[in-house]
Amino acid sequence: MLQNTGKLAGCTLFITGASRGIGKAIALKAARDGANVVIAAKTAEPHAKLPGTIYSAAQEVEAAGGKALPCVVDIRDEQQVGAAVQKAVDTFGGIDILVNNASAISLTGTLETPMKKVDLMLGVNLRGTSKLVIPHLLKSRSPHILNLSPPLNLNPVWFKNHTAYTMAKYGMSMCVLGMAEEFRGQIAVNALWPKTAIQTAAMDMLGGEEVGKQCRTADIMADAAYAVLSRPTDFTGHFLVDEDILKEQGVRDFEQYAVQPGHPLLPDFFLDEAPETLAHQMEQHGATPAFKPPPSSSTTPPSGGPIESTFDVIRAVINDDVVKSTQGIYQFDLSGEHGGIWFLDLKSGSGRAGPGQPPIKADVVMTMDSKDFTKMFAGKLKPTLAFMSGKLRIKGDMTLAIKLEKLMGRMSKLFTFNDLCTNQRAALTVLQMAGTSRHDREMVMNAKRQLSACSDPVERLRLQCLTRGSSGIKGLGRTFKVMDDDNSRSLDLKEFLKGLNDYGIMMDKKEATELFLLFDRDRNGTIDFDEFLVTLRPPMSKARKEVVMQAFQKLDKTGDGVITIEDLRGVYNAKYHPKYQNGEWTEDQVFRTFLDNFDSPYNKDGKVTKEEFTNYYCGVSASVDSDVYFILMMRNAWKL
Repeated sequence: MLQNTGKLAGCTLFITGASRGIGKAIALKAARDGANVVIAAKTAEPHAKLPGTIYSAAQEVEAAGGKALPCVVDIRDEQQVGAAVQKAVDTFGGIDILVNNASAISLTGTLETPMKKVDLMLGVNLRGTSKLVIPHLLKSRSPHILNLSPPLNLNPVWFKNHTAYTMAKYGMSMCVLGMAEEFRGQIAVNALWPKTAIQTAAMDMLGGEEVGKQCRTADIMADAAYAVLSRPTDFTGHFLVDEDILKEQGVRDFEQYAVQPGHPLLPDFFLDEAPETLAHQMEQHGATPAFKPPPSSSTTPPSGGPIESTFDVIRAVINDDVVKSTQGIYQFDLSGEHGGIWFLDLKSGSGRAGPGQPPIKADVVMTMDSKDFTKMFAGKLKPTLAFMSGKLRIKGDMTLAIKLEKLMGRMSKLFTFNDLCTNQRAALTVLQMAGTSRHDREMVMNAKRQLSACSDPVERLRLQCLTRGSSGIKGLGRTFKVMDDDNSRSLDLKEFLKGLNDYGIMMDKKEATELFLLFDRDRNGTIDFDEFLVTLRPPMSKARKEVVMQAFQKLDKTGDGVITIEDLRGVYNAKYHPKYQNGEWTEDQVFRTFLDNFDSPYNKDGKVTKEEFTNYYCGVSASVDSDVYFILMMRNAWKL
């Protein structure tokens, strides 16, 4: 981080939008010098979705060593601005620095932007506070105006998708251009813009939770602003980028500003040197530049392929509740390899989706490449980021578009296994299907939370196994093998206690003895291997059991109730397995290894019974909350 030098000690900064984000970060940086900070923002009461208020920011400023004056200000209201300016002068004796940080954004096309939004962006971004503060700046010994606005880049790509926003933001930059000349020698007027996306509440709202790892923290803008505001007044009329100004200050380590060090960063708007350079930057981060038009699409989508598979999952999710909460009709105009028109009706009946035009006029029309569409519904591409980068174009009701983005969050979970099952050649590795890592992690976390409040000894043992993931259910079988020292397929109390200890189960001797007695129903001093395992495995719903049995019956070609290598030969081709292809395994070894995933750990005989198959999927089932997801996962993996 850039070290404070004390140059802003005693200075008074008037910062708009300083209750959170970049504005607050600049305020805290100045406060460490002992500066006075006027926090001019609208948020006086805690907001349900946005962090901080002018009062909480003021407390942080004073804790950092500065003096704070929180003022409720809507900068579109000239009277509120004037009152705050006068209060600042009365409190601190003047104003030395104005930071125009507050901003309004609407990334919508001309026809989709209401005039109310246009007025909002022009009022907040362009009108700002400069005029009423300038008379006081002219009395300062080192006056500065710093607008957080971009260089004036007239590349049409920055206008075509959100003309009104660009005009409003460039209006701030034009003020820098004009005022720097108008007040040259009197007030330093400069603009500052981030090279990469900055993690703020606004960015989270635009890109969702996942966007954070592609951002830098607001500290980089605070350091850059501090460097600019520490310069003499003859440093004026510059359009500065945070990284560039900090390099001039000797900063070389920019990983310190990354939210997730080492992760690729999302470039910010307006900074391309040329369209080709921008295209390269955006493509490096998985974006499609808006000025590289996608190929035209046909109106009749092809049958099969990833789009149809995506709509299969969509159909599995939509129901009466989804329709009731959404009330919108969507049309998707897709280009590229799997181009065509598709619709999603979430307004009538129980909802429906499919190829072609919607039954009635769509409320929202989304235009994008078919590959990006698949990624978007699979949760690999945030819709708002796709829109911001030009990958996605939206016409119609933006509120409904946002509703669909929330629905996609639910849908994306259903695609995790669907993606795994698209490559037929990898069928045998896919069919092991031990649960996604994400759901495994969720199951482990849930089990740990439940364990702390659980008193039932059987449930506590089950939860301790589930804290090891879905394989923890199979681990129960391995536990038995460890416990059964004399290979009798039954356990006495001594073996049981030793096995629990060896497996790392946290349970005192009294509790373990009580647990043993619960399983020793006939009171003969031993517990049965199979009975113990069946009792401990998590329960499955009737629907889950049915789809597991369907999968078993498909594999059991002979119908004798046991899956063998010969059964597998009639269902799947092992020759596509990578270890077969490189000569490491024979075809029989591929099948045998596959069967070992389901076979009893006690006796791996190359045969899988219904019981063993069910035991395995009890573990997988425990990691999946939704019946719909589990059933769809099974159907996709086993091609049921």
